Amino acid sequence: MSYLKRTLCITICSCGVLIPSARSSAGLMYFDDRAEFETAVGQILAGFESFEDSFAEAPSVNFPVLDTVQFTLSEIGGINKIYSLDGASGSNSDGGKVARFVDNGDSVAVFDFTAPISAFGLDLTTPFQSVSRTVSVGGDVATSFDLPAKTSTFFGVINDSDVFQRITFDLLGTASVDFDSVTYGRTISSGDIVPEPSAAIAWSLIGFTVGGFAWLRRRK
Repeated sequence: MSYLKRTLCITICSCGVLIPSARSSAGLMYFDDRAEFETAVGQILAGFESFEDSFAEAPSVNFPVLDTVQFTLSEIGGINKIYSLDGASGSNSDGGKVARFVDNGDSVAVFDFTAPISAFGLDLTTPFQSVSRTVSVGGDVATSFDLPAKTSTFFGVINDSDVFQRITFDLLGTASVDFDSVTYGRTISSGDIVPEPSAAIAWSLIGFTVGGFAWLRRRK
């Protein structure tokens, strides 16, 4: 075997070692435990809002947590508004204040983000309810979960194959709900990853290999 052929064979074998395996994508994943959510998120461009700065009652309030990604919390379809409040019945999971939304039966709480995200989580509490409520989650995701009475409950969602910009919450009836400890961001997905140096080297070697074989065929 010639020196060039031996070199080409070594190159092909080396490429098989250097090329990284593809990432798997499981799509939407939902969480009811914050620790598990944060572990699954891993490396992330994260924003966090615990509503400690009081804000005036309004149909829509903007929260500039990050310079690059902000969110707006709005109430759509009802007569009530979003407003700042000291945490009641343990509804404040971080600090002393919460953002309260009053669902009068026709309204929906909406989180709109100024840039695509792939992970979102928050704590919710119904401070005055004596029974659990079903919460319908919509917007760019679709699911539902039970919200126990007067108990802080975590809801989280991660999409490891796509991004989203809107999440809505509907209590399917009249109720007050307190939001706190909103966490969000963009996880590192296949679309965000810069090729590793080993991958770049591998593809360069493949190019050299293909070119070498073509040169050998022309020599024959």
